[in-house]
Amino acid sequence: MRKALATVFVVVFLGLLTAGGVALIWIPVQEIINFEPQRNLTRGSPFNPPLSADEQRNDLIINSLFPIGGGIGAFVLAIYCVKHFISYLRE
Repeated sequence: MRKALATVFVVVFLGLLTAGGVALIWIPVQEIINFEPQRNLTRGSPFNPPLSADEQRNDLIINSLFPIGGGIGAFVLAIYCVKHFISYLRE
């Protein structure tokens, strides 16, 4: 009975972890794919010159690195949990 409850808990936990990992990867990738530069976007003061499309894209990519890394980390954690859970079930 204990292993059955543990199995249900681990399946739910890994499902949530994997779904979160997919969201953390997919949402920033979609933003990069569907990127459209803003015309009048400036950095700091409104009197500064507008940012170029390349600068806007670079900022978007840099800001997307942390969520994408978190999604990859969630997948690695899920694989680690599956590995240890299988060894738990073999005991």
